[in-house]
Order: sequence, then structure tokens, then C-alpha cells
Amino acid sequence: MKEGGIYPVIVGTVGLTLGTAAFSLPIGIAAGIFLSEYAARSRVTRLIRLAISNMAGVPSIVYGLLAWRSS
Repeated sequence: MKEGGIYPVIVGTVGLTLGTAAFSLPIGIAAGIFLSEYAARSRVTRLIRLAISNMAGVPSIVYGLLAWRSS
């Protein structure tokens, strides 16, 4: 690569973000619909709902600090 700059980095970041969103968004929506509409009330679904509630209650900065600290 003869030329530098920030443009390739920005394009790469946007491409990675769009690719990740295109992959994870339909899976997340389908999982949410399945859990709320079709999944039977069992111990596993209660555990999944508890995990979702706990993850939603913690700010994302805490997850970032834990990931940074463990690396």
C-alpha cells in the first residue's frame, strides 16, 4: 500500500459494522420472537430470560472494562 490515510480505516469500520449488523440483527429478532411467542415455559427459558434481564441491567462500559481487564 503506497498511500495512507484514515479513509480505508473508516470504510473498513463501516463495512464491518454493516456486515455484523446484517448477520446478528435477524438472529436476535428471531430469537426474541421465539422466546416471547413460541418457547415453552421451562427451566431453560427462565434461565435465558434471567440472563437477558441481568445483561440489560448492566451498563455496557462495565462489560468493556471487564473485557479490557481480562486481556
